[in-house]
Amino acid sequence: MILVVDDEAGIRDFLCAYLQTKNFKVLSAASAEDALSAWPDICEDVDLLITDIVMPGLNGKKLAEKLLCEKPGLRIIYMSGYLPEEIAEETLDGTFFRKPFHPQELLKAVYAALH
Repeated sequence: MILVVDDEAGIRDFLCAYLQTKNFKVLSAASAEDALSAWPDICEDVDLLITDIVMPGLNGKKLAEKLLCEKPGLRIIYMSGYLPEEIAEETLDGTFFRKPFHPQELLKAVYAALH
């Protein structure tokens, strides 16, 4: 199960649809806060978090940190058009993709993260 978190509906919907065509079970959230709200009900099933870093409210790095506290070993793929100054790529606990990226590249990272 993959949880996709992105505040941009077009990107979120595309990623979910694309991953579903590759036979993945996918859940989505429009914000880190929505993901945290749903987390108690879905945490057992989620194996991979794909999250945008720059979002209104809580950013994707903070979201991942919170989820990792509750589920150590959760695999994470980050994506963003840019990294804010306070977030260095080396500090991310997972794979980072700069938007835009080719969906096939993301798919390779998903397979690598899950296997």
